[in-house]
Formats: sequence, C-alpha cells, structure tokens
Amino acid sequence: GSIAQSSTEILDENHYYSYGMEMTNPSWYNGTEYKYKFNGIERTESIGLNIDLALYRGLDPVLGKWYQVDPKAEVMGNMSPYCAMNNNPVTFTDPKGDIAPLVLGAIIGAVINVGVQGYKGNINNFGDFLGSALIGGISGGVGAGISTVLAGGSFGAGFFGSTTVASTGFWAGAASGAGGGFSGGFLSGFGNTLINGGNIGNAFNSGINSGSIGALTGGFAGGISGGIYASKNGLNFFTGKGYFDLSQGFGAHNVSDGLKNISGRYVGKYEGVNVYETLQLGHGLGSGGITLPGRGIIVGQGTFSQNLDPDLLMHEFGHILQARAIGTFNFYTKVASASVWSASRHGVNGHNHMEYWTESWANYKSIEYFRSGFKDAGQYISKNISATRYLWLTHPKIYPVPFGRF
Repeated sequence: GSIAQSSTEILDENHYYSYGMEMTNPSWYNGTEYKYKFNGIERTESIGLNIDLALYRGLDPVLGKWYQVDPKAEVMGNMSPYCAMNNNPVTFTDPKGDIAPLVLGAIIGAVINVGVQGYKGNINNFGDFLGSALIGGISGGVGAGISTVLAGGSFGAGFFGSTTVASTGFWAGAASGAGGGFSGGFLSGFGNTLINGGNIGNAFNSGINSGSIGALTGGFAGGISGGIYASKNGLNFFTGKGYFDLSQGFGAHNVSDGLKNISGRYVGKYEGVNVYETLQLGHGLGSGGITLPGRGIIVGQGTFSQNLDPDLLMHEFGHILQARAIGTFNFYTKVASASVWSASRHGVNGHNHMEYWTESWANYKSIEYFRSGFKDAGQYISKNISATRYLWLTHPKIYPVPFGRF
C-alpha cells in the first residue's frame, strides 16, 4: 500500500516538565492560544498567575501540588491531600483534581473483598490479606471495565475509573450492571475459593454462584440508576432515548432531505450541551450531525462516546453558539431553515454545504470560542458573516430580505 502525503498545519505545540510547567525553549507558538493543556486542564495566566484550573481545585505546575485539599482525601488516606497525581505524574493522571483515576474500580473492589474475607475469618496473616486485596482488585476492575464496555465506553476507561460514559435508561443500565456484576462476582468467588484452599471445581461453582448474585444485584441497581439518570435528562425512563421533532428546522450536516423526526441515546455533555447518538446518522467519522438549540446535539454512533469525530462535535457546537449570538427564535426561523436547505443541495451542481454561510459561520464561531482550529481545516471552512447578514438575522423587521439574496 501507499501512504497519502498531505500538509498539516501545527496549531499549537507544548512541552512540559513532570507536573505541567511548560518548557520555554522547546515550545513553539504560532499565535494560537489553546487553553486546555497539561492533563486537559484549563490554564490561566491572568494577573501573572500560572495555574492549571481543574474542575475541583487549582494546580501549581511548578511545585506539583494542589492549592486546595483533595475533596476525596479519604479514598487515599496514605497520601497528602495536596499531592498531585499520587506524586507520580508518569503513571497517574488527575484531570478533575479529585482523585488520580488509576484502577478506581480495583481499589474499591480490593477494600470490599478484604472486609468481607476478614469478616468470614479467612484472613489469618499478611499473605491472606494481600491475596484478598489482589482478588478483590482484579474482580472490581474487570467488573467496572465490562460494565463500561456495555455502556458504550472502553474497557480501559472503566477499569481505570476515567470513563465519562454512563448507561442511560433502565434497560441499558440493567444490562451494563448485570454484565459487570456477573464478571466481578465470578472472579471474586473463583479467586477467593482458590486462595482459601478449594479445588478448581469448587472455585468454578463458587464463581457461578457469586456471579449470579452479582448479576442480579448489579442489574437491579444499574437499571434503577440508568432510569433515574435518563429521567433527569428528560429522556424515556426505560429506553434512555430522546425523541426529537425536526419539523421546525435544525443545524444540519450530512443529513438527508425530508427527515422529520429522530431518536437518540443520551451519552453525555459537550461544553454543557446534551449530546445524543443514533445509528440513523451513521457511525463515527463521516456521520451526520443535527443541532437543536435548547435540546442538544445529535450525532452518529460513537462520535462522542468513543471520540471518533471531534471535528463534527466542534462544528455542531458552532450552531449552538450561533443561537446564543442571535437568539433561539432567529436561529430556527433563519439559520436552521437555510442549513437544512443547503444540506439537501450538497453535491448538486457543485454546491458544497460546508462552504455555505450557515456552516462556515458555525465553524468561525466555534474556532472563536475554543481559540483553536479544526483538525480537518480543508473540510470545515471558516468564515464570518457580513454585517448585512447579521443585521438581517438579528433585526428581521428592519431588514426583511430572504436569505437567498445573500
């Protein structure tokens, strides 16, 4: 095979010392200012401060210490509540500032299993303690990983406790909880029986029994949790899906003409905006996108949950920014109808939907917001709108000219 050669513009490059302090000499800068840097944490340099502002607290990248006490300090009692990344930034991360998310499920599993085995009288020496902790850690981590896979995320993210994917709806939550509960319970029952002197047959039977109990309890708890999570986000309690009427128009990308309604599974938030995924819009890179300000962003399967097309999310968020700039009513009556019309004309007589003003302006607004460009700048063309068009969008009574004139 051959590798296609293409020129790529470097937008921002940074080099760090262990805890996030930037190396000044190796760093290259071309005028951009991407604010999410080390560990994906936002950096602020206002009033001369160089602080990484995570969700829960601020990090000093020079000292490698947090300015505030760890909000989950009791989980890691052997660590200072001010230390960052467990004093080991090569192995650990801490993007939120609460707990380094390495093997979070394993830690919980180890603590629970040691407690249970101690209560049963099976821990008589330090070796028993270590064995119980190891079995509990493996079963807890594997159970969390499998549960996350069934929820649409990756095994590693679940095992290491860094997943942002949640099961939405009773049925999805029950399946995810049951799968994780069975796998964790099986490994726990199997391993504990072996280290307590049982044979393979007894260990397997114990694993099946523990796994079955884990599947029942995990399935029930996961179902209730998934259903409540769905209801809180305005979705169907059982299916976890949102149902959307598209008859009033929408920000469109790779969407067929005539689509009047669509359903999608809630998968999380992008810059505070609800995101839904559906196979109706395809899968991953190249899938379609729909934006409904006030409701959320709808994309193809895996676009958000597996980070398969970050450019598409950035583009669709640009439509949200348009609505914020001109008002939701003006967006639906002006931008949305024009965007749907343009999407239906893509490829006809050379028409390029991404060059149309509704889309290039969305890209412009998104770049302005994030202060960084698209990875595929050739496709996601960026251009601001004219003052005349902005006047038409914001003051239709004063300037009631149809969009086709521009």
